[in-house]
Amino acid sequence: MTNTQAKLDDDFTGLPNPADVEAAFQASTGSEAAQTWLAEHGVNYTDAKMIAIDDEAAGDTFVISDAEADWIALPVYQAGEFVDLCLIHRNNPSGFHTVCGRAHWLGADNTGRAKIVIHENPVDWLKSGCGGVVSIAGGGYRQHFKDLANACTIECSTIDAANDVWEWTFGGDEKARKKIQLNGDADAIRDDLAWLAAEQAKRRVRDTLDVPAGVDLHKLYRQVDSVFLPQPANDNQPDDLKIIDPSDWEGQPIPERHWYLEGLVPNGQVTLLSGDGGTGKSLLAYQVGLAGVLGVQTLGFSPAEGRVVYFAAEDDEGELRRRGHDILRSLGRTWADLSGDMRVIPMAGKDAELVTERRRSRELELTALAQRITDLLTEFRPKLLILDTAADVFGGDEINRKQVRFFVSMLRRIAMGFDLAVLLLSHPSVAGMQTGTGLSGSTAWNNSVRSRLYFTADKTDEDLRLLKNMKANYGRKGAETKLRWHEGAFILDDGKPTAHAALLANHADEVFLKLLSSINGSGRRVSSSRSTAYAPTVMAALPEREGASKRALEEAMARLFTENKIAVVKEGPPSRQRERLVVVEDEVRQKRMTSD
Repeated sequence: MTNTQAKLDDDFTGLPNPADVEAAFQASTGSEAAQTWLAEHGVNYTDAKMIAIDDEAAGDTFVISDAEADWIALPVYQAGEFVDLCLIHRNNPSGFHTVCGRAHWLGADNTGRAKIVIHENPVDWLKSGCGGVVSIAGGGYRQHFKDLANACTIECSTIDAANDVWEWTFGGDEKARKKIQLNGDADAIRDDLAWLAAEQAKRRVRDTLDVPAGVDLHKLYRQVDSVFLPQPANDNQPDDLKIIDPSDWEGQPIPERHWYLEGLVPNGQVTLLSGDGGTGKSLLAYQVGLAGVLGVQTLGFSPAEGRVVYFAAEDDEGELRRRGHDILRSLGRTWADLSGDMRVIPMAGKDAELVTERRRSRELELTALAQRITDLLTEFRPKLLILDTAADVFGGDEINRKQVRFFVSMLRRIAMGFDLAVLLLSHPSVAGMQTGTGLSGSTAWNNSVRSRLYFTADKTDEDLRLLKNMKANYGRKGAETKLRWHEGAFILDDGKPTAHAALLANHADEVFLKLLSSINGSGRRVSSSRSTAYAPTVMAALPEREGASKRALEEAMARLFTENKIAVVKEGPPSRQRERLVVVEDEVRQKRMTSD
């Protein structure tokens, strides 16, 4: 796919021009993949495409790239004219946003009908055969609800939607209430009504009742909640409630805080590691885990030595073997050195959810797979559990605060119960990448974990990465570590030469000299100048390169020139001389060059 970039629209500063976005969309492929995804969600629709978005593009541009596609793109039309593109992430069917910020409705042409159904998200709208509307205006904007004012009946699936219609469409007119109907899940509506009743009762307590001095108002509020709201079902039994008098701690030793990775990954807690697609967050987590099993330092860190379980929802066994081989080689170890102290669980192409949503109540429940993982932890007793990624293991709605807190709390109970650290990997949203926060979905993801890391790539150096501590309840926030991708693994990039870097450089030098001798011996020619015969490019395509990348070979060539181990010689008649890159030692041996 050819990258297509939509230019900035001067009349709508900060967002792309719809005409350019439409051109980018029409030039892209992905119709079949989008239809497959939609069919899995009960939708038959042919105008959508599954696309990949260049996350490094500026906020005022829109770039469709050839990376792995993860967005379902729906064209938004009004009066037959393209006005915007609505994006749905393939891992979050209920979440969506627009590209240009122009569109207010999906199904805008339906706003003038006598009966209008307001759907909660684009997938529900598509399931209905594109009947009714979906509000897709961002930033809490509600002025467009006035477009529905001529309707005789408006069906809403939630109390919030009904309130928006009543307030913004009909201006809070009591007579208009009869035009609004609720057609959503009965249990959800009942819960919402109970919450609203409780809030109204508490407001009356606060504003109208004469509460005697000394009365605990918060306790009174809790009593109101107990009347109106369903009581939460949890596993906290009365005997589990431990009430402590802090004065009893006087004279007692202060318990030591334990870390899996000092300052970054606390033991007994959940750490969120988010990273843009393709940065290598899975590789980073794998490398840290392998180093912990081996009890060796890596990237300037000393992971706690112990067993590791790596739940890889996005990778198959072959990929785990390839990555593991490169990491172990960088650490100077082999598979045998693991001594059976690691378990990897490849789940690519399989259902990897550890929690799933009940259809009617939208409450989360553990899956049978979660129980199997718990059984493994009980038997294996690891020090680190890596879950890659949240989008695969979390079967709820990532923007639902209650569901997110339930999931993270479940993982924290695992961490505390098994005395281990949980490292949960995640993908940031487009907004999270553009703002640099690395977040996606509800803020509960950030608020519920005790440590959050963000892994990003440098825009000018394709091998440079930055690991930043975005949240640290027990350490220093904002700490940054520069890493560099090298030969299938990461190395510390602190500007200082390391023994590991020297070994890698020596290996690249040896490979370059060996390959150059072989190429010249076969009668072929390579050059030090960028061309079709550019030596690093030619060598990087050879199976004998022993894992050396093009960049490593380029660096080797520069070192070997400096050390006078390679040289450029000219061949042929004066009128048609050509340059050849040679190994000096080979030329001296063949007496075509002196050793001076």
